[in-house]
Amino acid sequence: MTLCRVYEPAAEITNPEEFAKALKDFAKDEHKDLEIIDLSMTPRIRLDGKEYVCRLQAADLAVTENPFQRAFGMIDDSPNHKVIGIYREEVLQD
Repeated sequence: MTLCRVYEPAAEITNPEEFAKALKDFAKDEHKDLEIIDLSMTPRIRLDGKEYVCRLQAADLAVTENPFQRAFGMIDDSPNHKVIGIYREEVLQD
């Protein structure tokens, strides 16, 4: 899987419904068409027609998309702070 996007949700995610809300917020902020295919703590989604898998992961400067966070080290990397990683599964063609 290839990490495509990272999104820092405004609130903690503790269940699939909160995950769905965070994904809807992301889609709204980014002006993306979102379809949740599988609602879980590792949801499968479709963004603008492409399928992705989402995972909660530790916040890390190496994966943040925010240039200010990278430049100034401004990220909450406490153990309980999580970001959403949006991954694209590679499909191999014969």
